[in-house]
Amino acid sequence: MKTIKNDLILFLIMLTVGLIGFNIFGEQFGSKGGVVDAPASNDDRAPMVDVSNSLKAEPTDIETVSLPERQVKSMLKNRADAWNNRDLDRYMADYRKFDLLRVSVNGKTEKGWESVRESFASQFGPEMGTLRISNIKIHMVGDFASIVTADWNLQQENRITNGRMNLVMKRIDAAWKITTENLTEN
Repeated sequence: MKTIKNDLILFLIMLTVGLIGFNIFGEQFGSKGGVVDAPASNDDRAPMVDVSNSLKAEPTDIETVSLPERQVKSMLKNRADAWNNRDLDRYMADYRKFDLLRVSVNGKTEKGWESVRESFASQFGPEMGTLRISNIKIHMVGDFASIVTADWNLQQENRITNGRMNLVMKRIDAAWKITTENLTEN
């Protein structure tokens, strides 16, 4: 029970700090934005996608972007790659596998890892589409927690949707895991 209480307190603190920081400081507060695209798979059905330049290190990135921020960006790239290769299990591996996981999509909230997975599987099925993540802003809360905001774009066979994502992430056993996700559609 103490762990649950601590996670909830950490979430509320991170959310408050993130919202205040992003509203007050805007671009100065977060990391550089960019598009995160996964390379197309060898599967002929997979659509071609652009590989992002935002994850390539520029000479100044070494000095300005911390290791945890690079790890979070790498996780987001791998996440888009998993989605674009229709690998729901690999995509779901980025969520913390626990009952307090919360994923809200346009106000509808799924609670718990299994429920989130079932929802994605039933909503998207095998044709998941092409996911792009851009305008990434990462606010580190120490070395073990982060608040991430980004834009997303999902291209499916007959539909293109886009919106904004907010993630609360925690570093657990050297891996970044999403504990809370809020997706809104434009």
